[in-house]
Amino acid sequence: MNHASTILIVDDDAVERETLRALLMERGYNLAFAPNGAEALEKAATLVPDLILLDVMMPGMDGFEVCQRLRADPLLAEVPIIMVTALDDQSTRLRGLEVGADDFLTKPYDHLELRARVQTITRLNRYHRLLVERTQRQQAEEEIRRRDLEMALLNHVITTAASTLDARKILQVSCEVLAHFFDLPRTTVLLLNEEQTYLSVAAEYRSPPVRPAVGPGQTAYPSALGRAIPLAGTPLTEDLFQRKIPLVAPDMQAAPRLSLVCALTGERGFASVLVLPILIRDQFAGAIELDAVERREFSEQDLALAQSVATA
Repeated sequence: MNHASTILIVDDDAVERETLRALLMERGYNLAFAPNGAEALEKAATLVPDLILLDVMMPGMDGFEVCQRLRADPLLAEVPIIMVTALDDQSTRLRGLEVGADDFLTKPYDHLELRARVQTITRLNRYHRLLVERTQRQQAEEEIRRRDLEMALLNHVITTAASTLDARKILQVSCEVLAHFFDLPRTTVLLLNEEQTYLSVAAEYRSPPVRPAVGPGQTAYPSALGRAIPLAGTPLTEDLFQRKIPLVAPDMQAAPRLSLVCALTGERGFASVLVLPILIRDQFAGAIELDAVERREFSEQDLALAQSVATA
């Protein structure tokens, strides 16, 4: 018995509605009734019941059409539906399955069988809802933890910016914050010179090598500090300068034009990259580059946080 379950009974026959009321009321269900298809759709939208007992043969809108409309409604698409019919033939059942029915009862139905099926479906639906609610709660808690961490990282950058006049220290902290938060092997800050002719590597974070050195005395991620990249003639830097919007390449192999990002600092072997413009009074002043060794999708949340650091 499930006192929390709401059952919508749809039948144009008042005697059938009262029979079902008598059978199910004593089991503790919350019961609602509709004598036709139109009213059934209205009540279903209002109640979002745990189960719908739906008669097939009704004047006007029959049970098949009602079921089809319920399945087309995102709010009601997953509500279990038992179709109740006097027609016990294969074509009726096939039609019911096509429109989305979960189960069938043939009139005259056995009272014990009816109760057993209703109890099983409402119990399963309750477990499903509890699982969905638990998943949503866990996702909400994870989102809160993520936002708390984001705020801590942003506060760290802002506090550093407020406590020093050393721009390079601020840029270095920003690189480290982004690398640790996104678990990346390298982040780089490139600044535009006053003449707006080239970008230079002003700060970078490089994790310890995770693959063998490429040669004697070389590391997997050699430093690129001070390296200059001409603005003119390089499509990627020109695009950043003109459009002032993030460039995202989750798969460098699938975006050959963005593979130029790797060439900006003389690196190879990164699978994914995110490049964010640094804007001062809406004017392009440089970029922050985030590199990943393995293919990675950067979400809207990732973009928002990285852009917040760039803005800070």
